[in-house]
Amino acid sequence: MCFQCPDEKSQLFRRLPFEVIEATLAAFNDGHLSPDDACARLGIGRSRLYTLRTLWLAGGRSLPLAPSGGDHTAPWPDEAEAFLRLTLATGEPANFSFLADGLSLFGHESRKAGDTDTLSHFQRALGCLGVSHLVAKDPQSKGKIERQFGFWQKRLPALFAMESVRSREQANELLSTQIDWHHENHISRTTGMTPCQAVEKSESEGSDCWRPAPPPELLDLHLVTHHTRVVEKAGEISFLGRRWEITPGETKQVTIVQQPGSFRVISRPPTPQTPQWPDILAEYSL
Repeated sequence: MCFQCPDEKSQLFRRLPFEVIEATLAAFNDGHLSPDDACARLGIGRSRLYTLRTLWLAGGRSLPLAPSGGDHTAPWPDEAEAFLRLTLATGEPANFSFLADGLSLFGHESRKAGDTDTLSHFQRALGCLGVSHLVAKDPQSKGKIERQFGFWQKRLPALFAMESVRSREQANELLSTQIDWHHENHISRTTGMTPCQAVEKSESEGSDCWRPAPPPELLDLHLVTHHTRVVEKAGEISFLGRRWEITPGETKQVTIVQQPGSFRVISRPPTPQTPQWPDILAEYSL
């Protein structure tokens, strides 16, 4: 079941209860929340956060603000209220630990030893699959992308818990329905169209560029997490707090291809010039 609030991008005081806003400001002011966590919880930027804290302190640790013009929105449908109560009961409003796990996919952990600049796992995978990666060039564009990631990362854990998802197959099935709904109903403020409408427009104008998906074995190599490890003298590597034996080779540095429930050790990392599987030195189930 999917719900979209028409006031999703409206004033802070229409999106969140006063109690939540004031509790977040208190936790931030008392040092229990970092500025980034407070901004993520309220869905605002840093300058707005500090402005609100100043007003909150000036009001004796209370906000003297209210939505302008009064609240004229109609009550939520019973099914929407029931959905929200069940969802909120599954955990914290913002799952920061889940967000922190997700950030590692785009951060320093993807740096290869000896590289002069950092490439994320996402960039690495796209490059090896022959897909160009266009990076947002201004803060506004980056924020728009980050909000989309935040939207899914904050909502999916609660949704999976509410639906009692216990396996990757169940998660993928539920995620597929959510993505389909989003593509058919979410209207971009930039284009004024849903994703499906944008694709139809591109096809009608002849500006689309479709191509077949890569073979599954290449997706298994690239759409996963890669880790670099040094081979120890005993022909072992350290990973996940343990030592693992691998087939001896000439290389002193190997790449771990980590998949859900298993990992493989390969002799060298793939590149856009050589995107195929190299020699596999070990394979383990977790």
